Amino acid sequence: MFNAKLVTRRTAGSLVIPTGYPKTSGDRANNFSAVLPLMQAASTLANFVVPAMPNVRRGLFAGWYGMVKHPDFVAALRGLSWITADYYQPEIAFVAELEGRVQDWLVIMPQ
Repeated sequence: MFNAKLVTRRTAGSLVIPTGYPKTSGDRANNFSAVLPLMQAASTLANFVVPAMPNVRRGLFAGWYGMVKHPDFVAALRGLSWITADYYQPEIAFVAELEGRVQDWLVIMPQ
């Protein structure tokens, strides 16, 4: 199909490896500002277990965690800059359409 545009990617549970990070310091500063409310919500420090899986050894890591409301989470995602403006737009559209089905998100900031 020529000239088709992916609008929403509904692949919940599938692994998406973030790529396309912006290269300019201005875009990186913008991303910090976009996720600052998520970082501020992550106000409890705890240890988390990485379970043993094929090719993954069991481990532990420390991280801050907290809850954020769905609209705040979506706003943070929409505020991020990637290598192109529409890079993760289909994935963010999927998360945004969960309004009414997801009230809160657990945010974990690994340390």
